[in-house]
Amino acid sequence: MGGALFPQEDMRLALDEGRSVLESIREPLARGPEQSPNQDQLDSQSTVQRLLAQLNETEAAFDEFWAKHQQKLEQCLQLRHFEQDFREDLASFEEKSSVRRDVGGRAGRPGDAALSVTVPAEAPLPALSPMGGGRGGSLAH
Repeated sequence: MGGALFPQEDMRLALDEGRSVLESIREPLARGPEQSPNQDQLDSQSTVQRLLAQLNETEAAFDEFWAKHQQKLEQCLQLRHFEQDFREDLASFEEKSSVRRDVGGRAGRPGDAALSVTVPAEAPLPALSPMGGGRGGSLAH
C-alpha cells in the first residue's frame, strides 16, 4: 500500500484489492453447478465481504472526519490571516497616532486615572493659555 500521507487513496486501493479477491473466490463457483463450494471457500467469501463492508464504513467515517478537519484548518487559516491583517493595521494606526498628550494636568497623581488624548501627527495642536494662578490649563479658542 501507499504512504500514510494519503490514507483515502490507501483505503480505495484496499477496497479494489478486496473486490478482486472476492471475485477470484466467486469465480470458480460461477463456472458451473457441478462444482459445489467447499467450506473454506464459503468462509473466505464471507470474511472478505465482511472486511469490505468494514472498510467501506471506515472510508465513510474517515471522509466525514476529513471534511470536518479540513473545515477547521481553513477556519484557522482565515483567523491567522485576520490576526496578521489586524496586527498590520494596529501598527499602522499606532504609527499615525504616536503623539499623546495628558489633558488637565491630572496624570501622575496617585489615585487619579490618567486621561490621555491621542492626536494624529498631522493635526495642529491647540495653544494652551494659563488659568488662575498657573495651576492646570485650558484650551484657547
